[in-house]
Amino acid sequence: MLSEKGIILTIALIFIIILVIVAGTSITLMINQARVSESQIRRMKAFYTAEAGLVNAFEGLRRNVSPWNMTITLNNFTATATKDSAGSGPNNTRKITSSVTYD
Repeated sequence: MLSEKGIILTIALIFIIILVIVAGTSITLMINQARVSESQIRRMKAFYTAEAGLVNAFEGLRRNVSPWNMTITLNNFTATATKDSAGSGPNNTRKITSSVTYD
Protein backbone atom coordinates (compact mmCIF):
# COMPACT_ATOMS: atom_id res chain seq x y z
CA MET A 1 0.00 0.00 0.00
CA LEU A 2 2.84 2.36 0.81
CA SER A 3 4.50 1.65 -2.54
CA GLU A 4 1.23 2.44 -4.36
CA LYS A 5 1.18 5.93 -2.79
CA GLY A 6 4.80 6.42 -3.83
CA ILE A 7 4.04 5.43 -7.42
CA ILE A 8 1.03 7.76 -7.56
CA LEU A 9 3.12 10.62 -6.12
CA THR A 10 5.89 9.97 -8.67
CA ILE A 11 3.41 9.90 -11.56
CA ALA A 12 1.80 13.13 -10.31
CA LEU A 13 5.20 14.85 -10.07
CA ILE A 14 6.17 13.74 -13.58
CA PHE A 15 2.83 14.98 -14.89
CA ILE A 16 3.29 18.36 -13.18
CA ILE A 17 6.84 18.68 -14.56
CA ILE A 18 5.57 17.94 -18.07
CA LEU A 19 2.83 20.56 -17.68
CA VAL A 20 5.35 23.15 -16.49
CA ILE A 21 7.61 22.43 -19.47
CA VAL A 22 4.70 22.69 -21.93
CA ALA A 23 3.49 25.93 -20.31
CA GLY A 24 6.99 27.44 -20.41
CA THR A 25 7.43 26.51 -24.05
CA SER A 26 4.02 27.94 -24.93
CA ILE A 27 4.78 31.23 -23.18
CA THR A 28 8.14 31.50 -24.96
CA LEU A 29 6.51 30.87 -28.34
CA MET A 30 3.80 33.46 -27.67
CA ILE A 31 6.35 36.10 -26.64
CA ASN A 32 8.42 35.46 -29.78
CA GLN A 33 5.31 35.65 -31.97
CA ALA A 34 4.35 38.96 -30.37
CA ARG A 35 7.81 40.36 -31.16
CA VAL A 36 7.61 39.21 -34.77
CA SER A 37 4.14 40.72 -35.14
CA GLU A 38 5.29 44.01 -33.66
CA SER A 39 8.21 44.11 -36.08
CA GLN A 40 5.91 43.45 -39.03
CA ILE A 41 3.57 46.22 -37.92
CA ARG A 42 6.49 48.68 -37.68
CA ARG A 43 7.69 47.68 -41.15
CA MET A 44 4.23 48.16 -42.62
CA LYS A 45 3.86 51.57 -40.96
CA ALA A 46 7.28 52.57 -42.29
CA PHE A 47 6.36 51.37 -45.79
CA TYR A 48 3.12 53.35 -45.86
CA THR A 49 4.85 56.40 -44.42
CA ALA A 50 7.42 56.19 -47.24
CA GLU A 51 4.54 55.81 -49.69
CA ALA A 52 2.95 58.95 -48.26
CA GLY A 53 6.32 60.69 -48.63
CA LEU A 54 6.26 59.86 -52.35
CA VAL A 55 2.72 61.15 -52.73
CA ASN A 56 3.77 64.32 -50.91
CA ALA A 57 6.77 64.68 -53.22
CA PHE A 58 4.66 64.23 -56.35
CA GLU A 59 2.24 66.83 -55.06
CA GLY A 60 5.16 69.20 -54.40
CA LEU A 61 6.40 68.69 -57.94
CA ARG A 62 2.94 69.26 -59.32
CA ARG A 63 2.66 72.53 -57.43
CA ASN A 64 6.28 73.44 -58.26
CA VAL A 65 7.18 73.96 -54.59
CA SER A 66 10.54 75.61 -53.99
CA PRO A 67 12.81 74.94 -52.17
CA TRP A 68 12.28 71.25 -52.70
CA ASN A 69 12.41 69.81 -49.21
CA MET A 70 9.87 67.03 -48.82
CA THR A 71 9.58 65.60 -45.32
CA ILE A 72 6.43 64.14 -43.83
CA THR A 73 5.83 62.60 -40.40
CA LEU A 74 3.15 59.96 -39.89
CA ASN A 75 2.76 57.19 -37.32
CA ASN A 76 5.84 58.48 -35.48
CA PHE A 77 7.93 57.83 -38.61
CA THR A 78 9.49 60.52 -40.77
CA ALA A 79 9.74 60.03 -44.53
CA THR A 80 12.22 62.08 -46.49
CA ALA A 81 11.79 62.31 -50.24
CA THR A 82 14.74 63.26 -52.43
CA LYS A 83 14.99 63.83 -56.15
CA ASP A 84 17.85 63.52 -58.57
CA SER A 85 19.01 66.47 -60.60
CA ALA A 86 16.90 67.47 -63.56
CA GLY A 87 17.16 65.18 -66.52
CA SER A 88 19.30 62.51 -64.87
CA GLY A 89 16.92 59.68 -65.76
CA PRO A 90 15.76 58.14 -69.03
CA ASN A 91 13.94 60.53 -71.35
CA ASN A 92 15.10 63.49 -69.25
CA THR A 93 13.15 62.34 -66.15
CA ARG A 94 13.91 62.67 -62.45
CA LYS A 95 14.20 59.85 -59.94
CA ILE A 96 12.35 60.43 -56.67
CA THR A 97 13.27 58.35 -53.64
CA SER A 98 11.45 58.21 -50.32
CA SER A 99 13.11 56.69 -47.28
CA VAL A 100 12.12 55.98 -43.69
CA THR A 101 14.44 54.84 -40.94
CA TYR A 102 13.01 52.65 -38.20
CA ASP A 103 14.35 50.32 -35.52
